[in-house]
Amino acid sequence: MKHGKHICNALKQVRLDIARANGIEYQPRECHHEGDCAGTCPACESEMRYLEREVARRRSNGRAALVAGVSMGLMSFTATSCNQLNKADNDVLQGEVELVGDSCATSDSIGDVRIQSGRHRLAVDGQGVTTLVAFHGCTLHCRYCLNAQCLRPDGFSRTITPVELLDEVMIDNLYFLATGGGITFGGGEPAIRSDFIDAFCSMAPPEWHITMETALNVERHHLECLLPHVHQYIIDIKDVNPGVYRRYTGYDNQRVLDNLQWLLSHDGMAERIVVRVPHIPDYNTDADVNRSREYLDALGICHIDEFTYRRMERG
Repeated sequence: MKHGKHICNALKQVRLDIARANGIEYQPRECHHEGDCAGTCPACESEMRYLEREVARRRSNGRAALVAGVSMGLMSFTATSCNQLNKADNDVLQGEVELVGDSCATSDSIGDVRIQSGRHRLAVDGQGVTTLVAFHGCTLHCRYCLNAQCLRPDGFSRTITPVELLDEVMIDNLYFLATGGGITFGGGEPAIRSDFIDAFCSMAPPEWHITMETALNVERHHLECLLPHVHQYIIDIKDVNPGVYRRYTGYDNQRVLDNLQWLLSHDGMAERIVVRVPHIPDYNTDADVNRSREYLDALGICHIDEFTYRRMERG
């Protein structure tokens, strides 16, 4: 509930910032909702539709409309407060993972584009207000999987085309523009959907910030296709020790390390990469994690996210 109200208040402030920047008369409705909050509601949505119409009307009349970046300051504050507010939740939803073992199956066909999606993510996946698009299917078989439903044949997902996805996420265009946000592609492994992402990004507003959460264990041509579109990479490196990596994922990690070095060969890429280095119970040690960090430091990685996987308690 606290998380939902926090999102609701942040989005309300973004709407106020857009209105003030453009001289639009706007007063948010007082919310009397009690109980769980989803972060948005029909009333909130109607207020944003009103602002969209007003911004469009100004542009059609030849007047400048200021939207891009008007809430960037808010997002800097929100990133800190949101992380503090959700520290306990992150232990369950992101830090804690359930042991899934051999039930975690890879996709039968990477041509089947099935997704899950989540709107209005703040300071969780990428910058600003973000919509997470999680693809079905992966190249790995991790023993602790953060999103196992994207890997099982009966996982909760739906088939969609790039055009249909763009139509859906355009509802948050002003939120994206005002906060420097956009779309985060996750999974599963999103890089194996490079053709889909390429088609989507070629149609999407160029101001949107595109983030990809990836394990990098994919063929190089996928990364070459995505390079012109992705602004930020969040890379789950698992562990640089090949023995640890193979025991945990079932696969070799040489391609991961080669792909990481290839990305870093591009100017400015070190600042655009966040590498996640997990403590994995029963698979790596503190010494392994330290060696991974030393390896990444030597490559010039600027942003390392060290965290711990914790088994989910079963009731």
